[in-house]
Amino acid sequence: MTNNKSNIQMLILKAENGDEEARFELYLRYLKGNGVEADLQKARHWLRGAVRLGHPLAKKHQEAMWIALSERNGRTPSPAKKKHRPIKDYSICSNCDSCRIFSL
Repeated sequence: MTNNKSNIQMLILKAENGDEEARFELYLRYLKGNGVEADLQKARHWLRGAVRLGHPLAKKHQEAMWIALSERNGRTPSPAKKKHRPIKDYSICSNCDSCRIFSL
């Protein structure tokens, strides 16, 4: 557990210093509860940071998350956002194998 905690602390330090990959990794960990307690707000925080820094998959994940949350709240996403429409049962983006949106 201590090793995992130090790994998370190292990731946070890297992310706070502008490492886009560390921010994306923290997003995934908080989204899935991998090594940390799942926390959607923290996941969104790190995802937004990764998007701002231009992480290649972060924007796709942000779009898929927006669609999933919109549909969950009974809103219809705009057609432009539907290119990364999540598959209903698995919440996996149907257009990109890398997108894994869980716990939404």
